[in-house]
Amino acid sequence: MALIGFIALALLLAILLVMIAGPVAGVILAFGIVAGCIFWGVYLLNDIHKKVFEASPKKR
Repeated sequence: MALIGFIALALLLAILLVMIAGPVAGVILAFGIVAGCIFWGVYLLNDIHKKVFEASPKKR
């Protein structure tokens, strides 16, 4: 149920962003936010992979 609430909140924020900044600027800002979240997620996954790889036992 929380997922539906987050989707509705994101929709309201997107409408507000387009109304304040205009369609072109809103799209550019939204793309920047989404791309930043994706790159941050990839960075965190890479960090987790490094820590798990270091902690795993080595094969001989």
